[in-house]
Amino acid sequence: MNELIMLGLAWSICCFFHSALITPTWTSFLQMKMGDSFRYYRLAFNLFSLITFIPVFLYWKSLDGETILVWDGIFWYVRYGLLGMAAIFLVGGFISYDGLDFLGMRQVFHPQSTDVKPAIVIRGIHRYVRHPWYAAVLILVWAKDLTRADLLTAVILSAYIFIGTYLEERKLIALFGESYREYRRNVPAFIPFLPPFQSFNRVRSML
Repeated sequence: MNELIMLGLAWSICCFFHSALITPTWTSFLQMKMGDSFRYYRLAFNLFSLITFIPVFLYWKSLDGETILVWDGIFWYVRYGLLGMAAIFLVGGFISYDGLDFLGMRQVFHPQSTDVKPAIVIRGIHRYVRHPWYAAVLILVWAKDLTRADLLTAVILSAYIFIGTYLEERKLIALFGESYREYRRNVPAFIPFLPPFQSFNRVRSML
């Protein structure tokens, strides 16, 4: 039980700092204080996130325990269908996103890119779901046989993703206004083709 408490605290702290360090309030403050040096922030943030994530992940995986939830019978096929969908979300996200910008490399080597207003990405997988990587993580943490440590991790990371999605979309609405509201009305957050969202053709007409 003490191990589960430690795991829960570790994940909670990791998720808190990951979210807090990229809020518009914090990044705007840093941009004002750091000036031209702010172009290194995204890269530094990604390195910090990786360094803090790895030990928590390794601690989670080191915990042995009884399996309490099993995907068996017909659900075994459902599980692997979901994992296939997660793979599509991951690959589709990599194709749609600007990888250099996401990693922070473009900002470092092309400082002028920090002054360019970003555009809404509505291509590829983003025509079907708004947050393909978040959707993939949700599948990956749930579509497995779960121990108590796995279940705790799945619950915390799911809460982190839902809260993060809410905060991120507030930022996107502030940035893009009605354009993003229209996109959100027509494309589901995590589950493709979910009613009452519009069809692919309706989304394509927004491009």
